[in-house]
Amino acid sequence: MLENQQVQRLVPYAGKSWIGLYRNWSWADGSNSSFSYWGANEPNNVERNENCVAANFAESGQWQDWNCDYRRAFVCYSESPVSNQVTLKLKVVKNSSVDLNDSAVMEDMLQQLKQKLKEQGVNEDIRLSWRKQSDGNVFHKDKEDSKKKKDEL
Repeated sequence: MLENQQVQRLVPYAGKSWIGLYRNWSWADGSNSSFSYWGANEPNNVERNENCVAANFAESGQWQDWNCDYRRAFVCYSESPVSNQVTLKLKVVKNSSVDLNDSAVMEDMLQQLKQKLKEQGVNEDIRLSWRKQSDGNVFHKDKEDSKKKKDEL
């Protein structure tokens, strides 16, 4: 019930949201459901192809079976709380003409960072990604570095 209340806060309106449960009563990750919160007369399989489950927040989040083709908001579950996310600012000293914003270069750097973390004993599932700025790039020249180069000339 606590999870249902959390989901209700995420859904932008008092509507229906897919919750990742299927007619075989297993979750999208393959695990079995040990909880149910069916609405009155549900599951009813009225259309004979109602294989997905939505929470109806107009009715306290009670579940209804629906045809999976309907467009609805979808709520995902993660075992890792958001507080485990870490954002780092990375300063790269570049002595070559390689474009750091090239997607292949960025992917290679992520793989190297991941490997370094594993070598340092980080054994958990590591997911790294770049945060793009409003101009669509990840890397930008440091204003101080540009000023130093001008001063050196």
